[in-house]
Amino acid sequence: MILRTFMFPASNAICLVLFLALGNWYQSSQERLDSIAAPGVFVGLPSTTLHLHCTGAGEDTVVLEAGLGGSYATWGHVQELLEGEYRVCSYDRQGIGWSSEASEPSTPSLIAKNLHDLLRAADVDPPYILVGFSAGGIHTREFYHLYPDLVAGMVLVDSSHDQQLRRLSMMRPLPADVPLYSLCDRLAWTGIIRLAGLGSSFSSMPKDSPYLRADAATLNRTEQCIGQLLEHRGLFNLLTQDREPRPLGDLPIYVLSRGAFHFRGGDDQAVSAYREAWSAMQSELAGLSSLSTLEVIDGVGHRIPTEAPQAIKHAVDGLINRP
Repeated sequence: MILRTFMFPASNAICLVLFLALGNWYQSSQERLDSIAAPGVFVGLPSTTLHLHCTGAGEDTVVLEAGLGGSYATWGHVQELLEGEYRVCSYDRQGIGWSSEASEPSTPSLIAKNLHDLLRAADVDPPYILVGFSAGGIHTREFYHLYPDLVAGMVLVDSSHDQQLRRLSMMRPLPADVPLYSLCDRLAWTGIIRLAGLGSSFSSMPKDSPYLRADAATLNRTEQCIGQLLEHRGLFNLLTQDREPRPLGDLPIYVLSRGAFHFRGGDDQAVSAYREAWSAMQSELAGLSSLSTLEVIDGVGHRIPTEAPQAIKHAVDGLINRP
């Protein structure tokens, strides 16, 4: 009886070790297979390696900056529309998509500097039309403030605003730490996240998008969970400063704003307050430049790159072909 008492825990421990080892082998082998799907090139920088996906050709270069935690796949529909006329580049930020793991909060200044170094190392020549979606709008504005001579114009796609944490307090604020990603970071190496199919659930892309599979492949990578967590922390650190957006001078910009607001569990009064505050902030972003256009897209929610990619192409065309 005493022998059995000690044997059961030992056998359980052996089974657990074997299970975890098998799960880790599965996770690693599937990541190697998934990596074949990466469509771009991997560019080595002094502190990281970033995945860059450029298509098309032309005198004008459009650089696409995804929203919070978004990979290059965010821009699949938009890149298809633009590549027939322009050189267009999407990429994965550090810790996101196919790029190398992040080790510190991804602040807007770090993101902008990495993008600058990436484009220079890959011989993607300026000037650039920057297109920033959601939090990507903050990153593109930061890029302009650091490298104004390299930017010819900017499209802000339902962009985040520096003061939105306070001004959207009627809804749940962005947390400094996301428990879901913390848990994911602890479990991803075991293959459990992949086996459970949670990569797709982390994606913000519509279920019928042909680019969902590509996005989910990146979200199933072991490094994604910590990358997502560090992106949230980097943005939260900025938003808690509650600073006013800095002027863009006479830079030609095009601001696209959602026309539909839908929230689970939000009462009509809170949704109405959110709509009013968000619309006001979009108007303020348009007011940052003396050469701006503001367009509200009726019936379209926040996911404009997948719901109305043609609106983004129209904005890019307008900037490039302006008198």
